[in-house]
Amino acid sequence: MLLRLRLWLRKTARADLALLAGVGIVCTGLSLFVAIANAVRAGELQPLEERILRSLRSPDDPRLPWGPSWLQGSARDISALGGTAVLTLVTVTAVGYLILQGRRRPALFIAGSVIGGGGAQQRAKSTLRARAA
Repeated sequence: MLLRLRLWLRKTARADLALLAGVGIVCTGLSLFVAIANAVRAGELQPLEERILRSLRSPDDPRLPWGPSWLQGSARDISALGGTAVLTLVTVTAVGYLILQGRRRPALFIAGSVIGGGGAQQRAKSTLRARAA
């Protein structure tokens, strides 16, 4: 009986520790996000951003980026993968596949996550848009 109790306590303690670590990671991430968003809104990161972007360009002609021409095309193509069209296509395909497999809950979860993420992104953009003006 005591052995069972010890095993149960160890298992519970491990689960509690994992939960506590997860909550700590999420809270730390949210705190960092809020701190960075406030710094962006206040314009504190503008000089750093400009320095980084200038370091990726030729000092003689700032219109010319460093590196070979194929690198610029590759960077543009990779950036396009995060666009609305590609995200929508992948989401609709995944949700459709899950529905066809009879897995409606995961399909609903994915659809809700993508829609919620898009809403959060638009909210963040509209909140921080004053910085760009």
